Amino acid sequence: MKFLFESYEGVAIVRTVDRRAAVIVALVSRDFLPVAHAILDDLRATVSIDIIPRPAEAGEDWLLRLLDDVP
Repeated sequence: MKFLFESYEGVAIVRTVDRRAAVIVALVSRDFLPVAHAILDDLRATVSIDIIPRPAEAGEDWLLRLLDDVP
């Protein structure tokens, strides 16, 4: 996934949250959301993907709080 997103320069920064559970996060700017969603939609044909949207009430540290909940 990391190399796939990196091949589309500037679309997303991919980070591994839990390598054993295969949980990653793709940090995407609003300008590239349609491109990132198109990439993920294409991948769904071969890979199971669950998208967890950014919480509406979250501040700048929303990702850190989300990662605290990952076992």
